[in-house]
Formats: sequence, structure tokens, C-alpha cells
Amino acid sequence: MKLVYWVAVCLDDSSAYNFRAKTRKECKRLLEEHNATGGGAKYSDTVRRVEVHYASGFDLLDQALCEGGIEPWD
Repeated sequence: MKLVYWVAVCLDDSSAYNFRAKTRKECKRLLEEHNATGGGAKYSDTVRRVEVHYASGFDLLDQALCEGGIEPWD
């Protein structure tokens, strides 16, 4: 199975604060809203596509929680 989502990376804080969304458009909207309100954290100017291949729900959970996680830039 495959899961695809989009991420705007938080540059000056934990990856827990990354914006994640099902679509690129939604992720860009979240980023634009944050920038318009003058939020404190800095985010990347672009959004990244993340594709995760997994065999089962447990496999997906294991990949997400293991050291290094799904998002390789952490």
C-alpha cells in the first residue's frame, strides 16, 4: 500500500510542527495562512511530497515511530 502526503518543513523547531496535508494545495494554504498571520516559526518556502510504502497498518506505524521516521530530513 502507499500513502502520499505533503509537508511544509518547520526550519527552527521540532518536526512535530511541520504542516502536513493530504494535498499540495491544502499544504500551501496552511503555509500561506501562517505567513499572513506573522506566526513565530519559520517554514520552508516550498512544500515536499512524501510517499510511504507499507505492508500493513502496523508496518506504517513502525516506520513512523522508528528512529529517523518517515520524513528523512528530520
